[in-house]
Amino acid sequence: MVAYKIAEHEPNYAVDKLWKLLVDSLRDGIQTFIPHKTLKTKASCLKKSVKNLVKKIRRRDEAYTRSRNSGRLEDETKFQTLKMEVQKELRRAYWNYV
Repeated sequence: MVAYKIAEHEPNYAVDKLWKLLVDSLRDGIQTFIPHKTLKTKASCLKKSVKNLVKKIRRRDEAYTRSRNSGRLEDETKFQTLKMEVQKELRRAYWNYV
């Protein structure tokens, strides 16, 4: 398709215009025919250990809201233990990554 356009306009166009036509056609072809990376859902691209950490973070957040709403000592201690565990595992995961 590009070759036909270039052959069609070759006698009339200068080199710069032909180059621009080629570059634009290539860019259009890349956008049309080459598949591009799509975003994955957050949970599907995480490793198993990180998935467990995310679950623990959710449990910690739920424990926080439960302890704030109920005001019971058991809920507060459960939240504090989950908070410490999550912090420890986050630090460990960070240092394993680094």
